Amino acid sequence: AKIYAERALKINPKDSEANVVMALAYARMSLLKSGKEKVAYVREIKTYSDRAIASNPENFKALFVIARWHYEVSNLSGIEKAAVKVFFGGLQKNSLDSALIYYERVRALRPDFVLNYLELAKAYNKNNKRQKAIEILKYMLKLPNTAADDPTVKAEAKQLLEAWK
Repeated sequence: AKIYAERALKINPKDSEANVVMALAYARMSLLKSGKEKVAYVREIKTYSDRAIASNPENFKALFVIARWHYEVSNLSGIEKAAVKVFFGGLQKNSLDSALIYYERVRALRPDFVLNYLELAKAYNKNNKRQKAIEILKYMLKLPNTAADDPTVKAEAKQLLEAWK
């Protein structure tokens, strides 16, 4: 994915979709990394997502990646936060609040995007708003499947509902 995104970006560096694909490629690669390398990938995810949104503020995929970025930043360990402080000069204090804002923007743009509801519910739960998280999951379970992974996402939502009761 990274190779194809690089090719697309050479043709048109401002293309929103190419930038979001590059952000997603770095996001996938970051799952396999730790420490300094992971922090470097985190920076690339943010950079390419921001470029995608700058080119198209309505790109729900880019907004979702940014939301997820903010959520993940709110979950960093103390060591990882220290590394981010060294390399980026610190973090926003309201990363979880920012994640919620972006997830809500995605929901407004694409009310059928099932995965966004799952992540939005997790963010509300982490923000001590479990009842709102439960309502979101219950609503999401009523949506039709529109993506190949929607059944898997809904299965995880059901597990969360059981755990949160």
